[in-house]
Amino acid sequence: MENKKKILTLVLVLITITPVALISGCVEERGTKIIIGTNAYFPPFEFYQNNTIVGYDIELVTKILTDAGYEVEVRNMDFDSLETAITSNSIDIIAAGYTITANRSLVMDFSMPYFDSNQSVLINLNNHPDLIINSTDDFGALEKVGAQRYTTGEIWIQDNLIATGIINETQYEPYVLYTGAVSDLDFDRIQAVVIDKPVAQFFEGKNGKNISMTIVTNEQFGFAVQKGNTTLLNVLNTGLEQLMGSQYLADLQEKYFEQLWIIED
Repeated sequence: MENKKKILTLVLVLITITPVALISGCVEERGTKIIIGTNAYFPPFEFYQNNTIVGYDIELVTKILTDAGYEVEVRNMDFDSLETAITSNSIDIIAAGYTITANRSLVMDFSMPYFDSNQSVLINLNNHPDLIINSTDDFGALEKVGAQRYTTGEIWIQDNLIATGIINETQYEPYVLYTGAVSDLDFDRIQAVVIDKPVAQFFEGKNGKNISMTIVTNEQFGFAVQKGNTTLLNVLNTGLEQLMGSQYLADLQEKYFEQLWIIED
């Protein structure tokens, strides 16, 4: 009887240990290398220059990590795959103009906020010189409204336009990349894009594009890490705290928000 108890105890211990061992074996051993996931079509926060991903987010998080002794690799991916990538440990950090939300915080941890933002409505006055959008009711007259999938802009459209009956589902056009929405705006395939205001400001005045309305959402961007990764979270927060109010951050903001950049496809 005593031997059977010992065998049963051993089996239970193995059952407890084995899944952990299996999980550990599946995780990529990266050492001091940190993999940053982004969607590199969101200027001035992340975009391509000379086949290299640059931008406010990328330069900021890279400085924090390299100052802390880490090696950095940046990977471009679809925006709607970032959550899966971070929860599966395929990447270590999301740096993508990523708004801190309650739903996202259920499955990942966020750094302290590093950028405040609102949404905005971008239109093209070359196609519609008299178009004015300054309230939600004005959207009802549009044939199509666009936004990037899985973004807070799309959430705003769903909650404030579709759910309220101001527009129907067929009047909303989702995009994998917001650049597709901006391009279709120029060709009048859609008449408005709901997009983060700092990004809309990047395009304002180009080829007739104009910000017709600011949507006050009081969003805050943060860097996201895998749930429970307190070590990396502390590195990010410590770095952000040290840089807040610094000349480096002032210069970085001037570099990406006040200079003219030519965006590569």
